[in-house]
Amino acid sequence: MLNMWDFEKNNEDPSTVSINSSKRFFWTCKKCGYSRNVSAKAVNRGSGKCPCCDTNKVIFAGVNDVLSKVKDFDKFYDFDNNPEFDIYSAGVDCNSKVNYKCPDCGRTWNTSIKAQVRKLNDGTYEAVGCPHYNTMKRQSDDIPFLIDEPRFMRFFDYEINSIDPRHTKINSNESVALKCNNCGYTWNTSIRSFFRGKMLCKCCELNKTTKSGVNDLLTLVPEAKSYLLPEENPEVDLNNLSIRDKTLVNWHCPVCNNTWSASVASRIEGKHGSYRFRKCQKCHRSEIERITPISDVPWVLKFYDQKRNKKSPSEVSVHSTDPIFFKCKECGFAWKASPKSRYEAKNGACPCCDSGKYVQSGINDVLTLCPDIVSILDIADNPNLDLSTKPANSRNKYVFRCKKCGYIWHDTISNRVRKMKDGTYYLRDCPECSNKQHRQVTYDIQYPALAEMYDENANKRHLSSISSYESNTLLLKWICPTCQEQFESRLQSMIAAQTTSTKGCPYCSHTKLRPGESFGDVHSELLDEYDENNDIDPFSVFPNSKKTVKWVCRNDRSHTWDASFVLRHMGHGKCPICYLAGRDLTIESFAAVYPDYLDMYSDNNERKPSEIFYTSPEWLKWICRECGNEFGNEIKTVINDTENACPFCNSRRLHPEVNSLQALRPDVAKYWLDINTLKVDEVFTTSGYAAWFSCPECGNPINEIISSFVNGNYDCPYCNGRKAMPGKTSFKAKHPDLMKEWDTLANYCLGIDPDNILDTFSKKVWWICPKDSTHHYEMTPSDRLFFQKRHRDPCCYCKGRRRKKSFTYK
Repeated sequence: MLNMWDFEKNNEDPSTVSINSSKRFFWTCKKCGYSRNVSAKAVNRGSGKCPCCDTNKVIFAGVNDVLSKVKDFDKFYDFDNNPEFDIYSAGVDCNSKVNYKCPDCGRTWNTSIKAQVRKLNDGTYEAVGCPHYNTMKRQSDDIPFLIDEPRFMRFFDYEINSIDPRHTKINSNESVALKCNNCGYTWNTSIRSFFRGKMLCKCCELNKTTKSGVNDLLTLVPEAKSYLLPEENPEVDLNNLSIRDKTLVNWHCPVCNNTWSASVASRIEGKHGSYRFRKCQKCHRSEIERITPISDVPWVLKFYDQKRNKKSPSEVSVHSTDPIFFKCKECGFAWKASPKSRYEAKNGACPCCDSGKYVQSGINDVLTLCPDIVSILDIADNPNLDLSTKPANSRNKYVFRCKKCGYIWHDTISNRVRKMKDGTYYLRDCPECSNKQHRQVTYDIQYPALAEMYDENANKRHLSSISSYESNTLLLKWICPTCQEQFESRLQSMIAAQTTSTKGCPYCSHTKLRPGESFGDVHSELLDEYDENNDIDPFSVFPNSKKTVKWVCRNDRSHTWDASFVLRHMGHGKCPICYLAGRDLTIESFAAVYPDYLDMYSDNNERKPSEIFYTSPEWLKWICRECGNEFGNEIKTVINDTENACPFCNSRRLHPEVNSLQALRPDVAKYWLDINTLKVDEVFTTSGYAAWFSCPECGNPINEIISSFVNGNYDCPYCNGRKAMPGKTSFKAKHPDLMKEWDTLANYCLGIDPDNILDTFSKKVWWICPKDSTHHYEMTPSDRLFFQKRHRDPCCYCKGRRRKKSFTYK
């Protein structure tokens, strides 16, 4: 931070300023000269790095812009076709797309600046160049011979090949035999293919081919041999396994005798020349220095059975998946589980006396915890029940019988036995005796509409006697007030259905058939065409069912077709073969039925209007009556919706002479610029595509959404003062008196033109003092205007300040 402290502009002593101070100071980079006015806290957060030359967060013309940092970038950058882009404010990481032009071949292309910059190993940058350079055909004189390529000649076999490498070029398609002198591997390939590849041996360098004793698994990784036993891999040639082989082989650890199956590629890691073998995972997890022992985890250690386990708890990892013995000291329950499962539980609970997952007779069974349960759970009603094997939280339902009132009900043990805070259990009383099954407000009073539907004679009990438990389980009989049909349903289902129009009646909601309502009853005349092989009974479905079944023609039993019940119910879905055979084109043709639409029928159709049925679903060609253009559509769409049938008139498809921007708004089309990729007759007036227009006010090019420009909602940056208009709104045009002080040479090196900047330009430029022409100083144009307005002297020399003598142009 001290290296960037500007002693000339700051009046404070840096030794008295805190690095966390929020006060603004002047900082100047000694490497690039970039100056800024920010707080010491902000500079400290940035680790004292210059935002210009170190991090490239600020682009300073002449220092870290792309033209200054990238060699030969200005040769490809097209200055003429990028009028709106300020290349001097763009860095090497800029994602903006600009236009380029190759000085050699004249080709032009458009891509981002970042894509055209390549960083070299020494930290410098170079331009990628013309993308067509590599596709340009080289002259035959520039193509070298094979003898000049040592990468090829080291594999060339003089004994087998008949070609002369002194007279054969590297782009030849001739086939050659190659041999690696290192491993002895031989292969055939074309010369061109060799140079297009990596030009390395496929065996010992690329490992694409396996050769025993050269690059097989046991040669490259000898340690793997002790893990591969021939008797466990009888169908695998262990001497020809590749290190990239994905075939599953059987591995056997010589240390712990652990066996597992895995591919060779999954056990080898590293790169060429430094391959490593991944050893047994079980041994890897069991290494003392790697494990977290059970002795360090209290909730696992307290159940560890030291007598039955052979190892000490300090030698067993809590992440081990091998089962070991555990024992609860309180209840004596012993079980076998993996240390990992006990470690992940993290509750230190015994599966017997704490969680009740395992039931041990005499310890945590319901008969031991709550002996009073035998008073309501009769063994005679539950012959297969053994209470000594059931936990207190059992959710299985059993038959309970109260010995006081004789009430019988079904319930779970967990609902009858409850645990108290002190750990003891108590038995809940009979629901009939405690009157918990009966509601304070009976159902007939709360739901009077249900009381009218309730069939008391069929149910043989009053609605008020129905308990809350029975409302969810007991099927009751009801009578629909609309159709007077009787049906069965549960009380809670009827309560929920009271908000519907059918009030829960399955007949009114068409979920249940009444006698005589089925398809077979309504359409008995169609049953002779119903295929007997169908799985659906026609007397079990409604006539409007959408299920599709097979039908057999009554006139010819060889005619079969598929149709839904609802289609036959509506009178359609007849035999298609007989239907077409009985139709008369002279009566049912399009020309006969719709003569008023013959003028729209196109002559480009394969069939005439008198040769096609009026119900045909074919996609035909039509002539629009409004625009006269040809379009495609179905007959029913053209007849039923003639006005919206044409896609051109409704702007669903573009036609240059009907609904394009050129056709509908020629007054706007005249502002269309030729630099657009699309033509003016290739876009809609409502398009969301951003295009280039010339501003109707100032004539400068602007990029705007087409629909916005058509509606007059465009925003010209020149007219609104965001961009300089040369000769009108630029700094040079508005302040010709200050052009005498403008340092033309210095600012030209910075790439700054006074006719292309505004009064608010915030970058520093060079000025010449009108009092002394040897005084050159830096100041932003906005600050220069401020000094002029306040009648203050802007020259730092005339005010007594000094400047370093060093000033170079790069």
